[in-house]
Amino acid sequence: MLPSLRNPDASVGPTDPVTAGRQDQELRLEAERGKGGARPHPANHEPTILQRRSRRAIGAVKASSPVTGWRVTATASGGSSISDFATPRDAGEDATPAERQTDLYVLTLVDSLLQGGAERSLLDLAREMRNRGIVTTLATLRDELAGFSADDFGVERIRIQGSTALGQMTNLRSHLQTGRFDLVHTTLLTSDITGRLAAWGTGIPVLSSIVNTTYDPERLLDPHVSAWKVGLIRQVDGWTARHLTRRLHAISEEVRDSTKRALGVPNSHIVVIPRGRDPDEFTPPSLDARDAIRQEMGLAAQAPVFLVVGRQEYQKGHATLLEAWPTVLGALPDSVLLLAGRQGNESKRLLAITNRLKITDSVRFLGFRQDVANLLAIADVFVFPSRYEGLGGALLEAMAAQVPVVVTDLAVTREVLGNAAWFFPAGDVAALATELIAASESSDDAIPAVALSRFMERFTLEAVGSQMASLYREIVDTAP
Repeated sequence: MLPSLRNPDASVGPTDPVTAGRQDQELRLEAERGKGGARPHPANHEPTILQRRSRRAIGAVKASSPVTGWRVTATASGGSSISDFATPRDAGEDATPAERQTDLYVLTLVDSLLQGGAERSLLDLAREMRNRGIVTTLATLRDELAGFSADDFGVERIRIQGSTALGQMTNLRSHLQTGRFDLVHTTLLTSDITGRLAAWGTGIPVLSSIVNTTYDPERLLDPHVSAWKVGLIRQVDGWTARHLTRRLHAISEEVRDSTKRALGVPNSHIVVIPRGRDPDEFTPPSLDARDAIRQEMGLAAQAPVFLVVGRQEYQKGHATLLEAWPTVLGALPDSVLLLAGRQGNESKRLLAITNRLKITDSVRFLGFRQDVANLLAIADVFVFPSRYEGLGGALLEAMAAQVPVVVTDLAVTREVLGNAAWFFPAGDVAALATELIAASESSDDAIPAVALSRFMERFTLEAVGSQMASLYREIVDTAP
């Protein structure tokens, strides 16, 4: 916690907007934890949307000036005046975080912070945006018994109240009408529709991230999905996407193409920017560290370890993997299969398959794990058996960790990996077993090396953060 925060009774805050923005964020975080008293009124501490747009307009006029920022000062009449201040150097992408001003405030709406790739990606992105002068407030529609902590990522979280969809839209709209936010960024279907409708008429632009191929035929094969409900939701999703968003963000070309087909959104309305991960988080450890992690988990130093990361749902293809496992054990009898990911609709079925095939001794259901980097460090093969995907955050993590990947042969996995993996047809048990054995017995380091190279070229958090920051600013700067 910063040692000094802005005085909530003062009419004028610090003259350095970087300090002011960070102190505001700290004060909001403390208020969120119930330690900091009432949330300060944004008129005293944060410029309103119109004030921030005025600053950007002045910046366009003064593009050639050494002045790189503005001081917004509250006046006795409740308005504000804007004056110049100088920074050590141009506050662009090359400036240090301390030299950049906080000039954009984003409300990011997601269903919850349950453990999933979309939720993890949003938290990583919010942390990265701070380095680019963008403050994110994460709003959720639901609580969760176990999930990610926004505090761990230094991100403010607010819970949207309401026992009905209409109640939550009303509550969210009240947050938007405070003048704190320049942009609403929604992710996942319920949040997409809720956020678009709540922002309707507020003048705040909406960006929706599309993270899956929600309406493709493969999803309708999921026994837990109602086809008529999907059809109904598709109509609402399509109308609000076409009429109530400034842009759509697709995390892959495959998602973009699926969205165009399903929602009737023109190509010009969709921007493709992938997910990203911090490569430093997944740098392979030393052999001694690897052995220590294995020992802690009760795994033999030489046992072949196969790892899959994903929630226990039909989409993730765990059943195909379990059906292939006896064949793998026949060739590699000391092998261990680790399944990391929260329980879901398929959990009972997966446990039943494990018991039926009598493979319980070599299969471990780990549940949700915060230490995926450690699991990748001890894995000999990473398995990604999904039936359909938007991109696959866990796939990026395996690429960064240089673990050989066995993956379903989908358009999106080819888009991510090229040929740098062992591929098998979706749902093909025999082919999956063959590729698992081949990947484990391979001594060729070239394939994981190519995968790492693709990751570093396309999927680092820094590169993705730069693209997303540019998209945020483009949307806000062109808002009417």
